[in-house]
Amino acid sequence: MSSLGRPRSSVAAVVAMTNGELEVGARLAGASAGLAVRAEVANAMILVLHLPDPVMVARERLGDAADALLAEGDALSYDAAIEFATR
Repeated sequence: MSSLGRPRSSVAAVVAMTNGELEVGARLAGASAGLAVRAEVANAMILVLHLPDPVMVARERLGDAADALLAEGDALSYDAAIEFATR
């Protein structure tokens, strides 16, 4: 990966899951992971700050149900992910 990305949607994912909004958090985790892959950037929240990977947290908390939610988030565009995270 070429550079470190801004972890906005990753942070929002962790906050949502911490507040019990597991489905919202999983979608945001999928959005963050997908956006990082498409932009070819690393997630600084995970690699530099050593915070938990929101995708892994979603899978730990939701089990197999996380896969569909992560995929929904991954399908979001940048603008749609930001809109979803800020509503």
